[in-house]
Amino acid sequence: MKLTLQDNCLPVFKALACQTRLDIVRLVAERPCNQRELAERLRISPAIVSGHVRQLEEAGILTVDKSVGKGNQCTCFIAETDLAVRLSGLDEATSVKYTLPVGLYHKYKAVPSCGLINERQFIGLMDDPLAFLDSARTDAEMLWFQKGYVEYIVPNSAAGRQVEKLTVSLELGSEHPGYRDDWPSEITFTINHVKVGSWISPGNFGGRKGKFTPSWWPVGFSQYGLLKTLIIDDTGSYIDDQRISDVAIGDLNLTGSQFYVRFSVEEDAHPAGGLTIYGKCYGDYDQDIIVTTYYKKDAE
Repeated sequence: MKLTLQDNCLPVFKALACQTRLDIVRLVAERPCNQRELAERLRISPAIVSGHVRQLEEAGILTVDKSVGKGNQCTCFIAETDLAVRLSGLDEATSVKYTLPVGLYHKYKAVPSCGLINERQFIGLMDDPLAFLDSARTDAEMLWFQKGYVEYIVPNSAAGRQVEKLTVSLELGSEHPGYRDDWPSEITFTINHVKVGSWISPGNFGGRKGKFTPSWWPVGFSQYGLLKTLIIDDTGSYIDDQRISDVAIGDLNLTGSQFYVRFSVEEDAHPAGGLTIYGKCYGDYDQDIIVTTYYKKDAE
Protein backbone atom coordinates (compact mmCIF):
# COMPACT_ATOMS: atom_id res chain seq x y z
CA MET A 1 0.00 0.00 0.00
CA LYS A 2 1.44 3.35 -1.06
CA LEU A 3 -0.06 6.54 0.39
CA THR A 4 0.43 10.27 0.16
CA LEU A 5 -1.06 12.87 2.46
CA GLN A 6 -3.52 13.64 -0.36
CA ASP A 7 -5.02 10.16 -0.04
CA ASN A 8 -7.73 9.31 2.46
CA CYS A 9 -5.01 7.88 4.69
CA LEU A 10 -6.41 8.81 8.11
CA PRO A 11 -8.31 5.48 8.54
CA VAL A 12 -5.04 3.61 7.97
CA PHE A 13 -3.16 5.69 10.53
CA LYS A 14 -5.99 5.33 13.06
CA ALA A 15 -6.20 1.58 12.52
CA LEU A 16 -2.49 1.16 13.28
CA ALA A 17 -2.47 3.53 16.27
CA CYS A 18 -3.39 0.77 18.73
CA GLN A 19 -1.20 -1.97 20.21
CA THR A 20 -3.99 -4.57 20.13
CA ARG A 21 -4.63 -3.98 16.43
CA LEU A 22 -0.90 -4.17 15.75
CA ASP A 23 -0.85 -7.51 17.58
CA ILE A 24 -3.74 -8.73 15.41
CA VAL A 25 -1.89 -7.72 12.24
CA ARG A 26 1.25 -9.51 13.48
CA LEU A 27 -0.65 -12.74 14.20
CA VAL A 28 -2.53 -12.73 10.89
CA ALA A 29 0.71 -12.00 9.02
CA GLU A 30 2.15 -15.20 10.50
CA ARG A 31 -0.79 -17.19 9.14
CA PRO A 32 -4.49 -16.54 8.37
CA CYS A 33 -6.72 -17.24 11.38
CA ASN A 34 -10.30 -16.68 12.50
CA GLN A 35 -11.49 -14.16 15.05
CA ARG A 36 -12.11 -16.76 17.76
CA GLU A 37 -8.50 -17.90 17.53
CA LEU A 38 -7.31 -14.29 17.69
CA ALA A 39 -9.37 -13.75 20.85
CA GLU A 40 -7.86 -16.85 22.48
CA ARG A 41 -4.28 -15.94 21.58
CA LEU A 42 -4.66 -12.33 22.72
CA ARG A 43 -6.75 -13.28 25.77
CA ILE A 44 -9.47 -10.74 25.05
CA SER A 45 -13.16 -11.16 24.28
CA PRO A 46 -14.32 -12.08 20.75
CA ALA A 47 -16.52 -8.96 20.69
CA ILE A 48 -13.49 -6.72 21.20
CA VAL A 49 -11.55 -8.60 18.53
CA SER A 50 -14.48 -8.18 16.12
CA GLY A 51 -14.39 -4.40 16.51
CA HIS A 52 -10.63 -4.24 15.95
CA VAL A 53 -10.83 -6.52 12.89
CA ARG A 54 -13.63 -4.41 11.42
CA GLN A 55 -11.51 -1.26 11.71
CA LEU A 56 -8.49 -2.97 10.11
CA GLU A 57 -10.71 -4.27 7.30
CA GLU A 58 -12.20 -0.82 6.64
CA ALA A 59 -8.67 0.59 6.44
CA GLY A 60 -7.72 -2.01 3.81
CA ILE A 61 -5.11 -3.69 6.01
CA LEU A 62 -6.99 -6.98 6.52
CA THR A 63 -9.50 -8.87 4.42
CA VAL A 64 -12.12 -11.12 6.00
CA ASP A 65 -13.32 -14.21 4.15
CA LYS A 66 -16.96 -14.64 5.14
CA SER A 67 -17.50 -17.58 2.80
CA VAL A 68 -15.87 -20.09 5.17
CA GLY A 69 -17.83 -19.24 8.30
CA LYS A 70 -19.92 -16.73 10.17
CA GLY A 71 -19.09 -14.27 12.90
CA ASN A 72 -16.04 -15.36 14.85
CA GLN A 73 -15.40 -18.22 12.38
CA CYS A 74 -14.62 -15.80 9.51
CA THR A 75 -10.98 -16.09 8.46
CA CYS A 76 -8.75 -13.00 8.44
CA PHE A 77 -6.03 -12.47 5.82
CA ILE A 78 -3.40 -9.78 5.34
CA ALA A 79 -4.52 -7.48 2.49
CA GLU A 80 -1.33 -5.40 2.34
CA THR A 81 2.15 -6.61 3.26
CA ASP A 82 3.86 -3.26 2.74
CA LEU A 83 2.93 0.31 3.66
CA ALA A 84 4.74 3.38 2.32
CA VAL A 85 3.82 7.03 2.93
CA ARG A 86 5.17 9.73 0.64
CA LEU A 87 5.55 13.03 2.50
CA SER A 88 7.19 15.18 -0.20
CA GLY A 89 6.41 16.06 -3.82
CA LEU A 90 2.71 15.70 -3.16
CA ASP A 91 1.52 17.97 -5.96
CA GLU A 92 3.91 16.90 -8.70
CA ALA A 93 1.96 14.12 -10.37
CA THR A 94 -1.44 13.20 -11.65
CA SER A 95 -2.32 9.64 -12.59
CA VAL A 96 -4.48 7.69 -15.03
CA LYS A 97 -5.52 4.11 -14.26
CA TYR A 98 -6.49 1.50 -16.88
CA THR A 99 -8.00 -1.90 -16.17
CA LEU A 100 -7.09 -4.58 -18.71
CA PRO A 101 -9.23 -7.75 -18.81
CA VAL A 102 -7.00 -10.82 -18.96
CA GLY A 103 -8.33 -11.87 -22.38
CA LEU A 104 -7.85 -8.49 -24.06
CA TYR A 105 -4.32 -9.20 -25.32
CA HIS A 106 -3.49 -8.25 -28.91
CA LYS A 107 -0.55 -10.62 -29.47
CA TYR A 108 0.36 -13.97 -27.96
CA LYS A 109 2.46 -17.09 -28.18
CA ALA A 110 1.34 -20.09 -26.14
CA VAL A 111 3.28 -23.35 -25.74
CA PRO A 112 1.38 -26.23 -24.04
CA SER A 113 0.44 -26.90 -21.37
CA CYS A 114 -1.82 -23.94 -22.08
CA GLY A 115 -5.41 -22.80 -22.00
CA LEU A 116 -7.88 -20.14 -21.01
CA ILE A 117 -11.25 -20.05 -19.28
CA ASN A 118 -14.04 -17.59 -18.65
CA GLU A 119 -16.21 -17.44 -15.55
CA ARG A 120 -18.23 -20.51 -16.59
CA GLN A 121 -16.23 -22.78 -18.90
CA PHE A 122 -13.18 -23.49 -21.02
CA ILE A 123 -12.57 -21.36 -24.11
CA GLY A 124 -11.62 -23.68 -26.97
CA LEU A 125 -9.66 -26.84 -26.21
CA MET A 126 -7.19 -27.24 -23.37
CA ASP A 127 -3.53 -27.44 -24.48
CA ASP A 128 -4.46 -26.08 -27.92
CA PRO A 129 -2.67 -22.77 -28.71
CA LEU A 130 -5.39 -21.97 -31.26
CA ALA A 131 -7.80 -21.46 -28.36
CA PHE A 132 -6.01 -18.15 -27.78
CA LEU A 133 -7.46 -16.98 -31.14
CA ASP A 134 -11.05 -17.90 -30.24
CA SER A 135 -13.40 -14.91 -30.50
CA ALA A 136 -14.57 -15.66 -26.95
CA ARG A 137 -11.07 -15.10 -25.58
CA THR A 138 -11.96 -11.47 -24.75
CA ASP A 139 -14.10 -12.89 -21.92
CA ALA A 140 -11.19 -14.91 -20.49
CA GLU A 141 -10.74 -14.59 -16.73
CA MET A 142 -7.69 -16.85 -16.43
CA LEU A 143 -5.02 -18.01 -18.88
CA TRP A 144 -1.87 -20.08 -18.69
CA PHE A 145 1.00 -21.41 -20.81
CA GLN A 146 4.32 -23.19 -20.34
CA LYS A 147 6.34 -20.82 -22.53
CA GLY A 148 5.39 -17.80 -24.63
CA TYR A 149 3.81 -14.44 -23.92
CA VAL A 150 0.70 -12.28 -23.92
CA GLU A 151 0.96 -8.60 -24.87
CA TYR A 152 -1.55 -5.83 -24.16
CA ILE A 153 -2.05 -2.36 -25.65
CA VAL A 154 -2.48 0.44 -23.09
CA PRO A 155 -3.83 3.87 -24.14
CA ASN A 156 -1.69 6.86 -23.24
CA SER A 157 -4.40 9.49 -22.83
CA ALA A 158 -1.91 12.21 -21.94
CA ALA A 159 0.50 11.60 -24.82
CA GLY A 160 3.23 14.21 -24.91
CA ARG A 161 3.28 14.76 -21.17
CA GLN A 162 6.23 13.56 -19.15
CA VAL A 163 5.65 10.21 -17.44
CA GLU A 164 7.36 10.01 -14.05
CA LYS A 165 6.21 6.54 -12.95
CA LEU A 166 4.38 3.48 -14.27
CA THR A 167 2.89 0.65 -12.21
CA VAL A 168 1.41 -2.67 -13.35
CA SER A 169 -0.52 -4.75 -10.81
CA LEU A 170 -1.75 -8.31 -11.41
CA GLU A 171 -2.24 -11.69 -9.77
CA LEU A 172 0.01 -14.33 -11.31
CA GLY A 173 1.89 -17.55 -10.72
CA SER A 174 3.67 -20.41 -12.46
CA GLU A 175 1.99 -23.09 -14.60
CA HIS A 176 1.96 -26.82 -13.88
CA PRO A 177 -0.66 -29.40 -14.95
CA GLY A 178 -3.06 -29.57 -12.04
CA TYR A 179 -1.04 -27.50 -9.60
CA ARG A 180 2.28 -27.61 -7.79
CA ASP A 181 3.08 -25.15 -5.03
CA ASP A 182 6.86 -25.57 -5.36
CA TRP A 183 7.28 -24.95 -9.09
CA PRO A 184 9.39 -21.83 -9.70
CA SER A 185 9.29 -19.93 -12.98
CA GLU A 186 11.17 -16.92 -14.34
CA ILE A 187 8.57 -14.44 -15.60
CA THR A 188 9.77 -11.50 -17.72
CA PHE A 189 8.13 -8.06 -17.94
CA THR A 190 8.47 -5.99 -21.12
CA ILE A 191 7.15 -2.43 -21.48
CA ASN A 192 7.03 -0.76 -24.89
CA HIS A 193 9.42 -3.39 -26.30
CA VAL A 194 11.98 -2.80 -23.51
CA LYS A 195 12.67 -5.73 -21.16
CA VAL A 196 12.53 -4.18 -17.73
CA GLY A 197 13.35 -7.30 -15.73
CA SER A 198 12.23 -10.68 -14.42
CA TRP A 199 10.72 -12.13 -11.27
CA ILE A 200 10.80 -15.74 -10.04
CA SER A 201 7.32 -17.03 -9.26
CA PRO A 202 7.62 -19.62 -6.48
CA GLY A 203 4.85 -21.92 -7.69
CA ASN A 204 1.47 -22.75 -9.19
CA PHE A 205 -0.85 -22.68 -6.21
CA GLY A 206 -3.79 -24.96 -5.41
CA GLY A 207 -5.06 -27.28 -2.72
CA ARG A 208 -7.69 -24.79 -1.55
CA LYS A 209 -10.22 -22.71 -3.43
CA GLY A 210 -9.16 -19.26 -4.49
CA LYS A 211 -11.24 -16.64 -2.72
CA PHE A 212 -12.91 -15.62 -6.00
CA THR A 213 -12.51 -18.86 -7.97
CA PRO A 214 -15.89 -20.21 -9.20
CA SER A 215 -17.23 -23.41 -7.68
CA TRP A 216 -17.17 -25.28 -11.02
CA TRP A 217 -13.36 -25.05 -11.31
CA PRO A 218 -11.87 -28.23 -9.70
CA VAL A 219 -9.82 -27.70 -6.57
CA GLY A 220 -7.16 -29.98 -8.08
CA PHE A 221 -6.32 -27.27 -10.63
CA SER A 222 -4.61 -23.88 -10.21
CA GLN A 223 -6.60 -21.81 -7.72
CA TYR A 224 -4.78 -18.58 -6.91
CA GLY A 225 -1.59 -16.62 -7.43
CA LEU A 226 0.35 -13.79 -5.83
CA LEU A 227 -0.56 -10.13 -6.25
CA LYS A 228 2.55 -8.37 -7.54
CA THR A 229 3.16 -4.79 -8.63
CA LEU A 230 5.76 -3.82 -11.23
CA ILE A 231 7.03 -0.28 -10.59
CA ILE A 232 9.18 1.73 -13.01
CA ASP A 233 10.32 5.22 -12.00
CA ASP A 234 13.36 7.43 -12.48
CA THR A 235 15.45 5.24 -10.15
CA GLY A 236 14.89 1.86 -11.83
CA SER A 237 12.44 -1.05 -11.99
CA TYR A 238 10.99 -2.95 -9.04
CA ILE A 239 8.65 -5.81 -8.18
CA ASP A 240 6.99 -4.49 -5.03
CA ASP A 241 10.03 -3.26 -3.07
CA GLN A 242 12.55 -5.59 -4.77
CA ARG A 243 14.77 -3.96 -7.39
CA ILE A 244 14.94 -6.03 -10.59
CA SER A 245 16.87 -3.79 -13.01
CA ASP A 246 18.32 -0.36 -13.74
CA VAL A 247 15.76 0.29 -16.50
CA ALA A 248 14.23 3.67 -15.65
CA ILE A 249 11.03 5.35 -16.81
CA GLY A 250 12.94 7.50 -19.30
CA ASP A 251 14.16 4.38 -21.13
CA LEU A 252 10.62 3.37 -22.16
CA ASN A 253 9.81 6.19 -24.62
CA LEU A 254 6.25 6.63 -23.33
CA THR A 255 5.44 9.59 -25.58
CA GLY A 256 2.99 8.11 -28.08
CA SER A 257 -0.77 7.57 -27.91
CA GLN A 258 -0.34 3.98 -26.69
CA PHE A 259 2.25 1.62 -25.28
CA TYR A 260 2.65 -2.13 -24.82
CA VAL A 261 2.81 -4.37 -21.76
CA ARG A 262 4.04 -7.96 -22.18
CA PHE A 263 4.26 -10.86 -19.72
CA SER A 264 6.38 -13.79 -20.89
CA VAL A 265 8.28 -16.95 -20.14
CA GLU A 266 11.26 -16.68 -22.46
CA GLU A 267 12.88 -19.56 -24.33
CA ASP A 268 15.97 -19.19 -22.13
CA ALA A 269 14.03 -18.72 -18.89
CA HIS A 270 15.61 -20.42 -15.90
CA PRO A 271 13.62 -22.00 -14.49
CA ALA A 272 10.96 -22.20 -17.22
CA GLY A 273 7.94 -23.10 -15.09
CA GLY A 274 5.23 -21.37 -17.09
CA LEU A 275 2.87 -18.48 -16.37
CA THR A 276 -0.72 -18.22 -15.10
CA ILE A 277 -2.57 -14.87 -15.01
CA TYR A 278 -5.72 -14.53 -12.90
CA GLY A 279 -8.55 -12.07 -13.60
CA LYS A 280 -11.13 -10.72 -11.21
CA CYS A 281 -13.25 -13.91 -11.22
CA TYR A 282 -10.40 -16.25 -10.20
CA GLY A 283 -7.76 -16.33 -7.52
CA ASP A 284 -7.53 -14.39 -4.27
CA TYR A 285 -7.86 -10.83 -5.59
CA ASP A 286 -10.89 -9.15 -7.14
CA GLN A 287 -9.05 -7.39 -9.95
CA ASP A 288 -7.90 -7.65 -13.55
CA ILE A 289 -4.56 -6.26 -14.76
CA ILE A 290 -4.28 -2.66 -13.55
CA VAL A 291 -1.89 -0.24 -15.26
CA THR A 292 -1.40 3.21 -13.71
CA THR A 293 0.55 6.01 -15.40
CA TYR A 294 1.76 8.97 -13.33
CA TYR A 295 2.42 12.29 -15.10
CA LYS A 296 4.27 15.46 -14.17
CA LYS A 297 1.76 18.30 -13.78
CA ASP A 298 4.14 20.88 -15.18
CA ALA A 299 4.89 18.88 -18.34
CA GLU A 300 2.61 20.41 -20.92
